[in-house]
Amino acid sequence: MVEKYGGLMKRGVKALNQEAVRRQFPLVGQVAGWYFRVAEESPGHYHAEGTDLWGRRVSRHGDDPHALLADCYADARSIVARVSKDG
Repeated sequence: MVEKYGGLMKRGVKALNQEAVRRQFPLVGQVAGWYFRVAEESPGHYHAEGTDLWGRRVSRHGDDPHALLADCYADARSIVARVSKDG
């Protein structure tokens, strides 16, 4: 599906499969509609990330997995607020 948007052509975005996303991003409940995960990439270095079903992503790297997740939650909330405001 292609829509005309501000003089440009915009392709329709299809939602991701919720079950598949949930398998890859098992942490839920912190931000409505978002799924998160955190993994230790090397000793003491973590990668936290989240996604929604429309493919928007947040991601952080560092040494404190709890702080990284908290930052990802905040980033996701910011995206939700911006998308809600934009309509």
